[in-house]
Amino acid sequence: MITVENADPPRKPLGTTSAHFCPREEANIDKNKFKGTWHEFKGELKRKWGKLTDNDLLECEGDYEKFLGVVQKRYGEQKDEVQRWADDWYSEREQEEIRRRHETISRNQV
Repeated sequence: MITVENADPPRKPLGTTSAHFCPREEANIDKNKFKGTWHEFKGELKRKWGKLTDNDLLECEGDYEKFLGVVQKRYGEQKDEVQRWADDWYSEREQEEIRRRHETISRNQV
């Protein structure tokens, strides 16, 4: 049981469109999806978080654990903020994928 004294501080909602909270230890990016959407992700990542170099992105090349290491190296204490952004980015893509599947199923049932 968590007491108020030992509870984690409240977290910000992930991104601007997400209303749920996701503690870091529960964030679960599918590593295969991370690798599969790497090219799209890294473009947005570089625009949003400009400290990452092309060499940093080559070092990661779709590997989530390497990505976290590079983010730690470049952003230090801001690492959690970058990771929240990445988790939210993937969460939004998953929600879009679910909506597309439901729309397809609905169209096929008509």
